[in-house]
Amino acid sequence: MTKPLQRILLVAGCLLACPTASVVAQEPVATSNVVHVLGLEGVKKKTKGHLFVSSGEVRFEAGTAKAEVAMASIQDIFTNADNKRLIGGKLGTLAMFAPYESDRFLSLFRRGIDVLTLKYRDAKGALHGVIFILPKGQAPLVKKQMVAQGAHASIPVEEEGQKPDTKQERKP
Repeated sequence: MTKPLQRILLVAGCLLACPTASVVAQEPVATSNVVHVLGLEGVKKKTKGHLFVSSGEVRFEAGTAKAEVAMASIQDIFTNADNKRLIGGKLGTLAMFAPYESDRFLSLFRRGIDVLTLKYRDAKGALHGVIFILPKGQAPLVKKQMVAQGAHASIPVEEEGQKPDTKQERKP
């Protein structure tokens, strides 16, 4: 092949690749293993499902239950890192009756989670709140995507993860 033909093919390939990149960026982003704690109408408490952040809305789907919140109606987004007992439910309750306070030993085993809280207004202007539990490290990413698509957050994503410095310098 000649040099001008190679350049034309290279430029054509770059031009064809650019529109596909913008289409990929507009696809909804899904987060799995999300637990809806409370707040959405039509979805039961403590329901596991998928959280979709797409252009203009946040959608939670769990089987046949679905709920949507418009990005424009979201007034604030809060995230928090927390942890949860690894052994819970009936087995965790039964462990309280184990000898030699072994339930306290079992409570030391924990797994990290993120809590995502949304504050929004519905079509009638009523204030609502929604709480989700996400896998560790997912809440800041979801918050960043929501803010990029028009949701409002009083605490920027960069500041929320930082801890204030409590050390003070000693002057000689």
